[in-house]
Amino acid sequence: MPVLRSKQFFKREHGQGDEHWYRLCFETETGKFFVHEEFSVKSGGVFVDGEREVEMSEFMKGGGDRQNSLIEFVKKGLF
Repeated sequence: MPVLRSKQFFKREHGQGDEHWYRLCFETETGKFFVHEEFSVKSGGVFVDGEREVEMSEFMKGGGDRQNSLIEFVKKGLF
């Protein structure tokens, strides 16, 4: 399914190689927006890389820096 990805709107560094990157995505066939999260975390002394798609409703729960960054990103222009 074709997906348009924005520039990165937020990066979180927890130190010691624990990092997360976030992009806003749009699935062209379904008209669905979601957040794509990529991460590199240290688990048991080993670095684990991964990625996941996060539904907008789940991502926006709780508020915080990530959510505020997405809101500001959208205000400035999506892509």
